[in-house]
This record gives sequence, C-alpha cells and structure tokens, in this order.
Amino acid sequence: RSCDPHEGNIMLLDDGRLGLLDFGLVAQMTAVHQESMASAILRLLVGDYQGLVPCFRGMGILSSEREDDEELKRPGEKQPFAEALEEALSGRSGKARLVQGDAGLDRRRAFGQLYEELSGLAFRYYFSLPSYYVLVMRSFVTLEGIAFGGDPDFNMYTTSYPFALRRLLTPRTKQGRAMLRSTLLAEASS
Repeated sequence: RSCDPHEGNIMLLDDGRLGLLDFGLVAQMTAVHQESMASAILRLLVGDYQGLVPCFRGMGILSSEREDDEELKRPGEKQPFAEALEEALSGRSGKARLVQGDAGLDRRRAFGQLYEELSGLAFRYYFSLPSYYVLVMRSFVTLEGIAFGGDPDFNMYTTSYPFALRRLLTPRTKQGRAMLRSTLLAEASS
C-alpha cells in the first residue's frame, strides 16, 4: 500500500519510528508489482539498466512481450527501448541532465532525478503509468525530499535495498520467481 506522505502527515513516534497519519490517497499494489519494483531497485543499484525492461513489464508500465519491443517505438524511432533506457540512465546519451544539471545528484542516489530522466523516454516510446505507480512515485519523491532535508547524503536506493532484497528473495508469484532467477544469474555473470 501507498499513502500520502508529506510533512503534515508524518509523526515521529516515541520509540523513534515514523507514523503515517493520512491514508486518504491509497493504492494497493499486486504481488507482481511489488516484486517487479523490488527487482528494479536492485538492478538500478548494480547499474543493470537493460534489466529494468522485465521489471517495467511486471509493473505494468510496458505491455510488450516481444524481445525486440518494436511495438513500443513511436513513429520514426529506430533505437530499441532497452538500449535507449541504458543510454538514458548510464549518462552516455551526451544530453544535459533534465534535473539538477551536470553538477546534480547521482541518478542511482536521487529518485527524483531518475523519474525525470525516464520521463524523457515517453516522447520516443509507448508506455503507460498505472494509477498505483503514479501514487507510489509521488510518495517516493516526497519522502526522498523530506529525507534530503535532514540528511544531504540520503540515498533512497541503499535505504530501500534491504526491503527490496527481502521482497525479491521471497517471491509469491511465477513472475517473481523468474525475476529472482534472472537477478541471481545477472549477479553471477557480473
């Protein structure tokens, strides 16, 4: 589940934990969505950007099941989606970064940076953002901003790594088991 986290809806509890107060905007993610997002976090941390494609399919962002992803390309686009994704996230595109400029935050550290860079691909490829995804991303970006205010060295990915790893290691779906296998094989071949 996701909620509406902002400074007015978060309370520090007596035991040091954070309490979330307002669940007016709630989205429920399926097990496949959760497992796909967990796998995506781990792949981002190791720089396996092309490995995000099956994660995006599991999250419902990409509908293509074809390996060549031809139906994802908008008219006139020649580059396969996986290659464009790798180029955008690795910084090899040579284009100015969309958020924070060249002196900005590391894309593997700043979730908001990643979100902006991915949005540039929407003009070149067909994909959709499911409603649950928009709420979860909004929550992540908001929480990251709050955390940066208290700790300029905060890293959303390394902070979420233990949770993502636990979720990936305990798959409840066929797709989750396939992602676990794929992640372990990708790690072994690195």
